[in-house]
Amino acid sequence: MFVDPDATSMSDIRWIAQRVRRPLVEVKKDKRYNSSARNEASPSHYSKFGQDGYMPRRSEKAEDAYVEIWEWYDIDRNTMSVFCAGSDKFLVNPTEIPFSFGHPFVMLRNYDIPDHFYPMGELEAIEPLQLELNETRTQMMNHRKRFSRKWLYKESAFDPEGRSALESDEDNVLVPVISEESLAGVIAPMPAVISPPEFYNQSNLISSDIDRVSGVSEYMRGGMPEIRRTATEAGIIQDNANARSSEKLAIIEISIAECARRLVAIAQQYMTGEQVVRISGQGAKPLWLTFDKDYISGEFDYEVEAGSTAPVNESFKRQMALQVVNAMAPFAGAGIIDMPKLANYVLEQGFGIRSAASFVVQPQMPAQPVTPQGIPQPQPGMEQGGEQLPPEILAQLQGGGEMGMPPQGM
Repeated sequence: MFVDPDATSMSDIRWIAQRVRRPLVEVKKDKRYNSSARNEASPSHYSKFGQDGYMPRRSEKAEDAYVEIWEWYDIDRNTMSVFCAGSDKFLVNPTEIPFSFGHPFVMLRNYDIPDHFYPMGELEAIEPLQLELNETRTQMMNHRKRFSRKWLYKESAFDPEGRSALESDEDNVLVPVISEESLAGVIAPMPAVISPPEFYNQSNLISSDIDRVSGVSEYMRGGMPEIRRTATEAGIIQDNANARSSEKLAIIEISIAECARRLVAIAQQYMTGEQVVRISGQGAKPLWLTFDKDYISGEFDYEVEAGSTAPVNESFKRQMALQVVNAMAPFAGAGIIDMPKLANYVLEQGFGIRSAASFVVQPQMPAQPVTPQGIPQPQPGMEQGGEQLPPEILAQLQGGGEMGMPPQGM
């Protein structure tokens, strides 16, 4: 992909182009291209199977040749054209952009930089720290290679047998000394340059900086922290880590919604006949919907359901479902909670059971007596809307009488 070099975002680009490589055989057979332009198309690259060293092999086999095809969108003039490298003719002459929404490209952006078109990626933010960590590890390895213990000894104090025993790698070996001098003057360790302990702590400091910049904690990597924490502390750390993940997820969902909007717009322009789409219904049961061009006419707002793109955490979902049950327990006895629906939610969301409705039995309501006229006969103490019925209304219902209508004109 190539864009205007003066652009700072996708909203102020003046042109955008896409470069693809197609086999020369396909380009010459493509009827959508101008016949004179496609006949003059020449290969610009060759397959690796048709190369000899660094020089391309000029083989007569056309299947080894590829052509660079440029698809150019001029935003200012609202035109698009197609041409190939090495030719002065258009494969597709400049024409009006056929899409109602303009060019068909959607950019998935990460961290935006002011006055810069390309955003910053995750690895770019930690690149300096990673290079510093590599250099520190290299210094540590070189230091371990240079470190070796050496001894200074008086050569005349040892005979060949003593020197052999002194140079031996075996443990608990007796080293004979033929000199009468003090042992302190016969052999002594050679002073070695020891690096300070802080030198080895640099690696941990840099790794900690990488975790802070990237926002990836030990919990997200699946590792065990060195410090034992309570469940509340671990939950707070996980929530903070999920804040950045939620931002990334929101960017992806916005891009998915934009792609869906453009796909529907293309279908509104070019779809012919009827199409069938599969929809996931309740309990993941497939539903089939038939639609045509007129059925989807108009403009739509798209919202991506977070559950379809969010990573699945079974333990977290199960814990949330059980917390919902504990929170609704005080209201269960009041009769304001639909217990079968709550049971379906716990089984589906918490334990992933798709056919949860088959495990739940609907409560049987007691039969209510009726009057000879077919009017339900309320029982004493019958309540409606949480309040007891007025005595006069209750008496009329029990007596089978009809409630009088208000007089006309009132």
